[in-house]
Amino acid sequence: MTSLDVLKKCRRKLVLGLLLLLAAMVAVFPYLAAYEPLRGWMLRAVLPKINGTVSVGGASLGWLSPVRFENIEVRSPAGEPTLVIAALEGDRPLWRCLFNPRELGNVRLQRPQVNLIAGRQGSNLTQVFSIGEPPTSAAAPPDLSMGLEIVDARFSFRGSPDA
Repeated sequence: MTSLDVLKKCRRKLVLGLLLLLAAMVAVFPYLAAYEPLRGWMLRAVLPKINGTVSVGGASLGWLSPVRFENIEVRSPAGEPTLVIAALEGDRPLWRCLFNPRELGNVRLQRPQVNLIAGRQGSNLTQVFSIGEPPTSAAAPPDLSMGLEIVDARFSFRGSPDA
């Protein structure tokens, strides 16, 4: 066997090993993404326009199981809870959401609570969810299909002269 044959054999083994490693990483990615700090990093990447903090107490992600997030909190820059959701769960497995992102299936929000504080300068909701200047022309909304079920929602309102 020549050194060229040995090199080709080593190259094939290396490529096969890298492909197997890549397949293993893809297979376990949802399970790893459900844990901190990767979950927090992904939230900040997906929701960069929120002026405040977003935290998730737990997540269940899997290629063959529906997506579920627990204890979601959106807080204002002052640290006050603006939106709290006990659980957000979908009915589609992760692979279907990735391959058909316009068809999100049914989403269920359990015990969402919206805490609105309004004042002279606007409200905490506009402060937290403000995405900058409104567009000069009306853009068409995205073509999405999603069912939404809200269970046991609560809403609180408080006035504040300096909010």
